Amino acid sequence: MKKTLIYFGFPLLACLAFVGYYLSFRSELNQKEEDKKASVEAARKAKLEKEVKERENAQKEAIKLQAIRKQEKADREALKAKNEQQLADLKADAEKAQRERDRLESNVKRTQKDIDEQNVLISENEKRRDNLNKEQEHLRALVKAAESNVRGLEAVLLKIDAAEKAAQEAARAAAAARRNNS
Repeated sequence: MKKTLIYFGFPLLACLAFVGYYLSFRSELNQKEEDKKASVEAARKAKLEKEVKERENAQKEAIKLQAIRKQEKADREALKAKNEQQLADLKADAEKAQRERDRLESNVKRTQKDIDEQNVLISENEKRRDNLNKEQEHLRALVKAAESNVRGLEAVLLKIDAAEKAAQEAARAAAAARRNNS
């Protein structure tokens, strides 16, 4: 029996000790595995929650950026419209200035033509005035000559009148002398 005990007893006892040790190790192992699973699950949940929060933050940030881009686009379009309006206004002002310049140029040409016509009339009037001045001087000279002639003729007429009176007086005196002599 001693041999049976050694051959069967010790291995059986070793098997029972091993089963006991295995069972206690297994429960610890299961506990560790469950703890590990729980920590992995908690880490996974934390990671998922973190990802959800990050996703929400990213969505909020994307919405903010989208609003900013939309505002920037609206600002760019408003600036573009303003610039186009200013360009259109500048073109309209340039066309208006061109029309005004053309109108003023035609006014200047018309005024220059009027000035040239007036200058021609002025030069004609100056020639006529010079001719009239020359004619007036000539007439003054003629008037002076005529006045001089009139004075000379008056003197001659006075002399003729005096000579006639003297001749009449002499004829009367001769007639009276003839009367007295006869």
